[in-house]
Amino acid sequence: MADKWVTMAAACQTLGISDRTLRRRIDQGKIVSKLVNGRRLVLIDFGGHTAANEADALLTEQLRSEVEYLREELRRSREELVQSKERSDTIILQLTRQLENQQKLLEYQQSPFWKRWFRRK
Repeated sequence: MADKWVTMAAACQTLGISDRTLRRRIDQGKIVSKLVNGRRLVLIDFGGHTAANEADALLTEQLRSEVEYLREELRRSREELVQSKERSDTIILQLTRQLENQQKLLEYQQSPFWKRWFRRK
């Protein structure tokens, strides 16, 4: 398929970008445009290297950077989860020890006084 001149709206839809982004790329010289009867037309090359290919490349790069960001977030979340598990295990261990000590103390207090008295000596 050959080059095709399309309206701004059609170019935005074809490239999958906003009107503002399309105008910015035209101003930067990345996309070719012309005025015909007061309407701005944009050149879209459906053949080789096109503005659509450029948009695909930009989208691919954005997706790659987002995937990298998400991988880093996942790694941090996993580290936090491991640390949280270690902290909770430590707390559970301390509470278990305290419970055992309290049970021993309760058993001691519930025993008859004469057993407590003879145990001390």
